[in-house]
Amino acid sequence: MNQLGIYYSKDEGKLWTSSRADGLQGQMTALAVHPDEESILAVGTTAGIYLSKDYGQTFTALVPNRPVSAILFMNAGDVLIAGSGSDVSLAKINRQNNVPEMIKTLTKDEITYIAQNPRNPTEAGYRNGTKGCLSLHE
Repeated sequence: MNQLGIYYSKDEGKLWTSSRADGLQGQMTALAVHPDEESILAVGTTAGIYLSKDYGQTFTALVPNRPVSAILFMNAGDVLIAGSGSDVSLAKINRQNNVPEMIKTLTKDEITYIAQNPRNPTEAGYRNGTKGCLSLHE
C-alpha cells in the first residue's frame, strides 16, 4: 500500500486491493463495515455520510452536507451516525428508506466513538467528553 486510500482484503490480509472510492466527497473522518455483509461499508466525511455496496469502489450519499465524527452499523443493518461541527447529535438511519431519525442532540463535546452492546443489541454506547450510553429499540 503505497498510497493513502481505502483498501480491502478477501483473504485475511494476504492480498490488499485499492478501492476507487468514486463519489466520496470530503475528508474521511469515520469508517464502519457492515457486520454481516463484507462488501458494504459506510464512510463519514466532512461533507456527509456515504455508503458503498462494492468494497468501496463506488459510494452514494446517504446524508449529504452533514459532517460526521463516528459511525456504527447496528446488527439489524441500521446505521448510527454522530454529527459533528455545529451539528453535535446522534441519529439513526433506517437502511430500508435511508431516512435519518434524530436520537439525541448534544450541546457540546463531539462524539468520537459509538459501539453496540454485544449482549443487548438494543443498547449502544457513545464516547464524548462527558461519556454516555443510550438504549435503542431496533
